[in-house]
Amino acid sequence: MTDTKTSQNDSQMTISEWIDCLRFPEDFQVDAIEQIVSRWDEAAEPLLEALRRSLDEADDADLEPEDLDEVPFQAAYLFAQFRHKAAFPELLRLVRHPLSEDLLGDFLLEGMPKCLASCWTGEAGDLRDLVFDRSVNEYARVAAWSALLCLTAWGERSEVALLADLKDLLEDSGTLGSGFLAGSLVMTVAQIPSDDEAVELARAAYSQGHVEVKTFPSKEFEADLKAFEADGWQEMLAQLHGVPVGDASQEIEQWFGDEDDAEDDEEWTPSEPVEQLVADKIGRNDPCPCKSGMKYKKCCGKES
Repeated sequence: MTDTKTSQNDSQMTISEWIDCLRFPEDFQVDAIEQIVSRWDEAAEPLLEALRRSLDEADDADLEPEDLDEVPFQAAYLFAQFRHKAAFPELLRLVRHPLSEDLLGDFLLEGMPKCLASCWTGEAGDLRDLVFDRSVNEYARVAAWSALLCLTAWGERSEVALLADLKDLLEDSGTLGSGFLAGSLVMTVAQIPSDDEAVELARAAYSQGHVEVKTFPSKEFEADLKAFEADGWQEMLAQLHGVPVGDASQEIEQWFGDEDDAEDDEEWTPSEPVEQLVADKIGRNDPCPCKSGMKYKKCCGKES
């Protein structure tokens, strides 16, 4: 991958022009990101306005999904690096948007939770309400739940409060969605210090058919429950759901490599006939077996 270098002299471009470079990039806009980061005090408000503009444009019923710009996910990482709390309402608006999957793609589950958590204003009600909101895209609800998990993993919100939220959600079968949210919730029971009530609620979610068992098998839930260790559970939770954003540029650059990787996969052919892959072979775009909600290539398969 080749980083984009502007042909104009850096000193001749305003911060708004650098932000505009993020709208429809052909590849990673390294110069623009560096300028925004180095001039953050100047860039923060124009970047927030650019995010609002992207969302306003997405509200246009005549706009096709392919015409949506790419400011939102890049802005989210930048706001997260600087813990820019003023961006939190717009990030929530972004996740709640009916076109959130089109606006964010895989980033909705794989990057947005830690960005939401990084910009959190200290009141969990907004995230909690989003998880409970049945009118919102189920993956957006899972992203909000993962953000709450990040906050607990980072020590910014107590596990007692998280467990209370978890039991409230599992008790209300009407909030559990089509299976993916329910699966994410029951796996949380095995990832944090839980009590007998939470375990029984998780098992009830399975027995009542709320959980997507293909992705979240009950046997794996029971195995994870037995394997839970009180020491280091927060570090493991952070590994599964995200650590604080330290370098937005590095995070953003990774997303511009996916297309090339996918093309490489599509062009690969075996030199000789091979046997059919066994069923337990994990594909790069399959859900990660650790149940983080992320794709394998973005989670446990990242280094493979």
